[in-house]
Amino acid sequence: MAPVSLQKRGKKTSVGAGLGEKGMGLRVKFWLEKDGDLVFSSGRRDLLRRIRELGSLHRAAKSLSMSYRAAWGKIRNTEQRLGWKLVETRGPRKHLVLTRRGEEFLDRYTAFEEEATRLVEELYRKRFPSEF
Repeated sequence: MAPVSLQKRGKKTSVGAGLGEKGMGLRVKFWLEKDGDLVFSSGRRDLLRRIRELGSLHRAAKSLSMSYRAAWGKIRNTEQRLGWKLVETRGPRKHLVLTRRGEEFLDRYTAFEEEATRLVEELYRKRFPSEF
């Protein structure tokens, strides 16, 4: 897997000035790339979480205000870049579920994102104390 990138726009984790305070703050976003192509990000994380909760790509996409086609494209592109399936259908009603590897990948990414955010927050507070 390629290095993790940081971004300062889009959906972000904010660190710095508290609610109602004006001042400098930090915003970061993590995503995974392979050969310069997006593999996984918070949007795809949210999509997999919704698939896990709802058992349907249609309902997951709708709950995220995304078209079915766009959601399926994101899943398919990620699977192609990883080289294995994230989701599969199960049961007579063909519910969509995460594969074992999909579950593990989602859990690892979520844990990484949470830990990396905490570390970045600590570094921000160390380098930019409240007096700035």
